[in-house]
Amino acid sequence: LSAVKAVYLIADRKTGKQYIGSAAGSDGLFGRWKEYVKTFHGGNSGIRDYLAISSDSYKDFQFSILQIFSMNESKEKILNCEALWKIVRPPAYQYVIFQYQKESKEYQCQLTR
Repeated sequence: LSAVKAVYLIADRKTGKQYIGSAAGSDGLFGRWKEYVKTFHGGNSGIRDYLAISSDSYKDFQFSILQIFSMNESKEKILNCEALWKIVRPPAYQYVIFQYQKESKEYQCQLTR
């Protein structure tokens, strides 16, 4: 997990609440998830607020990888995919295909079922 970057999902198995985040740093997915192990909230204010109301909820968190990237992938692309996942929410789509359009110099995402 330290050799890849990723977009991931944290779901509370009891309530069904979901949080989608990304690991785009040099420590990869392992480094990002290690922060959750240390703090239970990974520095995320939404999860921190949620745990302030229900402090033991972290015990019901389930972590899933939604999309994997190489360590060379740009932070911009990873954050764009994270934003897309936040719109579609699993399990609506199975695959996200990301393509760079040379003419417009923009990334485009295609969703497939």
